[in-house]
Amino acid sequence: MIRSFVVLVALAGFAGCAESPGWSEVSAEDHPEAVAKAKSATQALFKQLSARLQGAVQEIGLAGAIEVCQTEAPAIAKAVSNEQELKVGRTSHRLRNRANAPPVWVADLESRACRVYAHPDGRIGVTLPILAMNLCLKCHGTDDCIPTGVKEALAKAYPEDEAHGFAPGDIRGQFWVEIPAKQ
Repeated sequence: MIRSFVVLVALAGFAGCAESPGWSEVSAEDHPEAVAKAKSATQALFKQLSARLQGAVQEIGLAGAIEVCQTEAPAIAKAVSNEQELKVGRTSHRLRNRANAPPVWVADLESRACRVYAHPDGRIGVTLPILAMNLCLKCHGTDDCIPTGVKEALAKAYPEDEAHGFAPGDIRGQFWVEIPAKQ
């Protein structure tokens, strides 16, 4: 009985990964429209998110802005996704928030290049690097860059935080965009 249960759980786990097979990396040069859509979506996400975070930092300080990032960043990504009729998000090789785990098709989380992936059903995935900038380092930098109050707020909000230790210009993660198949 227990062995049957284990087999069923294992099969259910494989069924949950059904979306992963089939994705393959393709040439970005062969998909200029997808790359352009991805750049537009990531620029919109970056612009809205950074404006909101800069406003929060001015209003309530760095430590307070962590909660704003935690609660509002997913809503901003969803709004951009809805506006542009695709899916857009952020991920990293060092996650702060497990909800930002990469989609199954993302193969390289530290690439400096735009990467494009295709699924046989017509969906296209695009990743674009997120570079660590000076403001980012106040929450994502090395220990000596992150103020004590921010460290405490991060530890409280993200007990499993791995998204720190970056230097200016490092690849902090990837924006990802999934474009639906043409109807």
